[in-house]
This record gives sequence, structure tokens and C-alpha cells, in this order.
Amino acid sequence: MLEIGGKNPSAQCQPSGSRLATCGRVKLRTMKLMIFIGIFIGGTIGGWIGAALFDHGNWLGGWSLVLSTVGSLAGIWVGYKAGQYVGD
Repeated sequence: MLEIGGKNPSAQCQPSGSRLATCGRVKLRTMKLMIFIGIFIGGTIGGWIGAALFDHGNWLGGWSLVLSTVGSLAGIWVGYKAGQYVGD
């Protein structure tokens, strides 16, 4: 039997009711959800920090947009790691 990363992939997908559980789709959906949440929270926090500290409340100022981008990129990473943790 093929083992990927020390785990048996078929052992995780057990039949549920009359159909076979689609573990791959559920994991992908969970990963996408975690990444989306990370982007949203990271971008919001980054934009807020930029607006509050450097742009005097201007949400469309340069620092606000830059820090929102940085926060979104950090949110992608955090969301990916969270998706790996939750998906296992």
C-alpha cells in the first residue's frame, strides 16, 4: 500500500453511509476557507495599522495600502498553515 508522508491516505477516507467520503474535496475546501479568512483578517489589520499610525486615518493612503498587502500575504501563509493543521 502506498503511504505518503508516513500516512496511509486510504485509511483516512472511510465510507460514510451509502457513498464514499470525498476527503480530498473537504481538505481543499478547508484549506481555501482558512486562506480566505487569513487574507481578510491580515489585510484588515494591516490596513488599519497603516491608516491609524502613518496616514492619519486615510484608508486609501500609501502606507495603508502597503501594509494591507503585507498583512494579506502574511494571512495567506497563516491560513495555509492553519489549513494544514485543521485538515489533518
